[in-house]
Amino acid sequence: MKNKTIIAAMLLGCCTLPALLLSPSALAATTYPTCASSASDPDGDGWGWENNQSCKVASGSTSYPTCASAASDPDGDGWGWENNQSCKVASTTPPPGSGDMYVKEGQLYSATGQRFVARGINLQYGDNPGAALAAITPIANTGANLVRLQLRKSTTAQQLRSALDAIVARNMVAMPMYWESDVTCQSNPQPLQSAVSSLWLGSWKAVMQDAKYQGKILLNIANEWGEDTNNYADFVTTYKGLIKQLRDGGYTMPLVIDAAHCGQYVQSFLAGRGSELLTADVRKNLLFSLHAYHWLWDTSAEIDAAIAQMKAQGLTFLFGEFGDKRFQAPNNVDHYYLLNKAQDESVGWIAWSWKGNGAGAEEVLDMSYDYGSINLSPRGNDIVYGNGGLQQTSILLK
Repeated sequence: MKNKTIIAAMLLGCCTLPALLLSPSALAATTYPTCASSASDPDGDGWGWENNQSCKVASGSTSYPTCASAASDPDGDGWGWENNQSCKVASTTPPPGSGDMYVKEGQLYSATGQRFVARGINLQYGDNPGAALAAITPIANTGANLVRLQLRKSTTAQQLRSALDAIVARNMVAMPMYWESDVTCQSNPQPLQSAVSSLWLGSWKAVMQDAKYQGKILLNIANEWGEDTNNYADFVTTYKGLIKQLRDGGYTMPLVIDAAHCGQYVQSFLAGRGSELLTADVRKNLLFSLHAYHWLWDTSAEIDAAIAQMKAQGLTFLFGEFGDKRFQAPNNVDHYYLLNKAQDESVGWIAWSWKGNGAGAEEVLDMSYDYGSINLSPRGNDIVYGNGGLQQTSILLK
């Protein structure tokens, strides 16, 4: 807050006559230093505050430096804070006439240019669409701004449409993703290529490309496909081919690519591999997804390093899934730390998952005990109401 002193007595001492009783010549003699930086005057009225005193901004238009990183503006209002001063975030106008969400300089944006930081929930919809459809309303009521929607080979076009309608109607972004056991944590490209041809470019295409979803949808090509075979050569080559197929097939929204090795290998996108995939996309509109589980993610240092490495590559990314303090001992992932670190770094995340993890060890990952109501588990309470959780950090698409 700035102190704009207009009473001369406050500047000259307690025993001086109030400024209102001084002659005009005495008032004219009152002087103020010139502000060293126009950023000291964020409201642009010509007055700033430096070195514990008021100062005048030099005549002329008030100017501010441009922020080096859009992450300096966590609330997306166009203003950031760097080097102990205010800065303006560079203009982020969407691609002309695209109507789609898009990536730019390591951030995801709405079609209208609002920075969008994912705060979402995974829904295992394809496993049980009849029951899981009812989960979309309580998920929206948690404050989530995105649903990662699991689809199976058996998911019909009408089931997909019903889910997308429900998600979009509740002002959330939809991220459909393909899940099958011959793709998830596998490295054979044939089942994935077949699914892209028969589903994304076949039975689901008309629904996915319906104009009413434009600007509200992302396409997660496959869940956790690929391995580091041949130093990720097969991973990169396969995805480059799929990106071209999908773009040639009329898909214009951001395409989401999960990391190899069950989504856990950040190296999938390092050493220029992410940039190579981005270059292969004629729309330059890719979002990269990391899944934080087990021993590769069980320390804060590993989480910090992965975020720093992805940012150093200039890639737009999020955590598409992550573990829990109560899961995979002794290699538990500190989800409390991940939530807060992601908030500090303006990194998106999508919690796995609302319900459907079965009765085994993975049941701890269920956020709710019911599909159709907010009946939260300990994990659900952490993600919805905890520090860095949905209620504190989620901002809906505008």
